[in-house]
Amino acid sequence: SAKPFMNIEGIESTMALINAFVTKIGALTILSENRILELCGDLHTKLAVLYYVNMDKYNLTPDKASVVIRMVMTSVEANLRKSLGGKSLMLIGETEKIVEQKVVPKKKFGVI
Repeated sequence: SAKPFMNIEGIESTMALINAFVTKIGALTILSENRILELCGDLHTKLAVLYYVNMDKYNLTPDKASVVIRMVMTSVEANLRKSLGGKSLMLIGETEKIVEQKVVPKKKFGVI
């Protein structure tokens, strides 16, 4: 059977770090391309240091740490890109307009 890339303590530490960068409210912010790249760079550095310092403690190897960082960064960057130029906010606004249009009562034509 396949062995996990790291132990539970490593997973918990990774999730705590990710949660500091990706929040539910984060998707409702407006971020620039540069800010997204800064956040990704910061998280990448913090993960690399975390794994380097705790490699033995988390039962990690350099190869596995590299794969985990790549997987995490791909997901986090995709999540942050939802905020690029306020895309999520615009999508919510468009959805609201569609809902309003569907709720408009239909006019009834009565027979006199």
